[in-house]
Amino acid sequence: MMLSGGTILIVEDDPALCALAQEVLSSAGYSVLAAQDGAYALRVAEEYSGQIQLLLTDITLPDLGGQEIAARIQARRPETKVIFMSGHARVGINEKESLDPQTNFLQKPWTPRGLCEKIVTVLTTQPPAQRILVVDDEPDVRDWLVEILEGCGHRVFTAKDGLEAKQLAAREALDVLITDISMPNEEGLGVIRALRKTYPGLKIIAMSGSHAEVLMDAKLLGANAALTKPFTSEMVLKCIRGLVTPQTPGAPGRAM
Repeated sequence: MMLSGGTILIVEDDPALCALAQEVLSSAGYSVLAAQDGAYALRVAEEYSGQIQLLLTDITLPDLGGQEIAARIQARRPETKVIFMSGHARVGINEKESLDPQTNFLQKPWTPRGLCEKIVTVLTTQPPAQRILVVDDEPDVRDWLVEILEGCGHRVFTAKDGLEAKQLAAREALDVLITDISMPNEEGLGVIRALRKTYPGLKIIAMSGSHAEVLMDAKLLGANAALTKPFTSEMVLKCIRGLVTPQTPGAPGRAM
């Protein structure tokens, strides 16, 4: 079996299965951290000073569910990839714990070979880097989104208002626009309408902390998705993953 590198955090409440996964992955060359419940997993992730390349977690756990564990860890470590495990088939998981079709999933019982092959596939598959413009008049929001998105390998541009956003969009070949609605000089709705008309291939995410009607207006004007503030890093990353489809390297998401 090919040796691999990186650190994996396992969250599994079955002691025998957790020990087996530790043994298999350690033998395959990984550094392994282990927890048998969500609270301890979060503590391990917070205290560990190195990078955690992968979270391997059961979906159903006694305290926190696997998806909540993943969301909290990725809020602090957006670069950490996730594989969910379950003894139920993906389609058999209950509605509360249902998984997005694009989510990495490993059916139990797994074999040592199957476990390692799945992990290698997830760790070596890199989603295409996107050129993303973040527009918000609040510096803290811009800086937070830049940190999250650059941590996932994306190239990020920023603008503080709609006017600056349109000027930057005219200079850069953008794939994704993430824009607030309420801003000085020119609001997000105007930006969405203008850029949707000029660059029909651009993926647009509207965000707002105000009423839902504003985000509905944004979608009517051309936004592909909407996020209500405050949102988590996992929510914005999942939103981008859902919008972006693989394309030819170097091909911009805009009209030429």
